[in-house]
Amino acid sequence: MPPLPLEVERVAGEIPREVAAATGSQRGLGDAVFAAASADGTVVALQLNVPSPTGVVVLRNDGGRISASTARGNLLAGTSPMVGDAPEGATEVTIHELTKGAVYRAPLRVTAADGGGPPPDFEGACCGWWDGTRWRASLAYPAAGLLRVADGGDWALADWYRPNDARPVWRHPLVGRVVDAVVTPRVELAVMYTLGPQGGTLTAYLADGGRQTWQVPLPDGARNGALVVIDDERIAVVVADRARCETCAALEVRDLADGALLQRIALGSGAFPSVVDRGETVQLGVAAGEVWVRTAARRSVGSACRLDVYDLASGAQRHPEAPWAELFADCGSLAQVAPTADGLAAIHPTALWGFDYVRFDRAP
Repeated sequence: MPPLPLEVERVAGEIPREVAAATGSQRGLGDAVFAAASADGTVVALQLNVPSPTGVVVLRNDGGRISASTARGNLLAGTSPMVGDAPEGATEVTIHELTKGAVYRAPLRVTAADGGGPPPDFEGACCGWWDGTRWRASLAYPAAGLLRVADGGDWALADWYRPNDARPVWRHPLVGRVVDAVVTPRVELAVMYTLGPQGGTLTAYLADGGRQTWQVPLPDGARNGALVVIDDERIAVVVADRARCETCAALEVRDLADGALLQRIALGSGAFPSVVDRGETVQLGVAAGEVWVRTAARRSVGSACRLDVYDLASGAQRHPEAPWAELFADCGSLAQVAPTADGLAAIHPTALWGFDYVRFDRAP
């Protein structure tokens, strides 16, 4: 049995009332679309469903005192809290990293031609910085580099950026569709899960210089899934083929040194076969020897959410414990959850503009 969930911290706060009133259903943080948290959980950013350009609320916990502010632009999903902004007419996107203050710049758009392929047939072809693109950075060191993975359907491209330089340090064309990507905690590797004609592949590149260090095939049937870093030495690869089998999802634990398979855990039925939109409709992380995943219907107010928790050693699934079980299953009551380096942070709206910030060291 895993240890009982521990609520590390709970702090009450308020968002600016004009922000709450401007959200799509005038429900404040209840209209949040997705969230991102810093490694230590002291910064949580939420993308609200609002038409205004300042649709991101940034919550900062300074020793038990919560401050709330807004940021212009769009929150990047599935990574450390970062906000991208590109005013009309801009040729670059500016990405503000919200924990260390780093500023990244990148071309507004990349196309197949940037990877040596044919030029696009029309202006505005994929992929703009917001379209078909995954941005990834280390939670612990978000100012040390930023990975951009663009997926145009029949082409894909990976770029690595340093702060204040819009030219990629390195660039690699990728074969196949991009399923997911991660940057390891110490910014040593950028790991990509792709799906090509021969099936799923896991490839690791050195963040410093971009040299490919290893590549391994994934098992037959790995049509979708996700990546989550366990620690400096291991990565968890969720593999599934929902079209073929609703109950044959598995979690593979692999060595970050060479991609070797260390353990394969059958997950059976649950949320993993439908892991898509990492960081938006799906949040997942590793804490206290368990991997957790929370899924939600996209942009749905009051819809059912789901929290699944699996033991990393045995694959055994457990159900969330009271009193948080019901809240974690209700997207309206518990607006958003985001992984931290050693747990997760949750935002629980208590009124139109009030909320509780709650930090856990393991999944409830």
